[in-house]
Amino acid sequence: MRWVALILLAGNLGYLGWELDRGTRSLVANSPPPLKIPAGADTLKIMDEAAGLQELKPVYGWQKPARVMVPE
Repeated sequence: MRWVALILLAGNLGYLGWELDRGTRSLVANSPPPLKIPAGADTLKIMDEAAGLQELKPVYGWQKPARVMVPE
């Protein structure tokens, strides 16, 4: 009787693995394709890396920064 229970348990675990694999394959097959980036698209840059940025000007007088960082 113990062997029958172990065989049924092993069969159930095998069936569970098969169903999980089948579900994952169907999700991958039905998923939309990845986004395609156009060839002319530029890469993102950190503000410090960008050249030719003008200094940010405050709107009000009390918004003046203590130190102005200018890109070199």
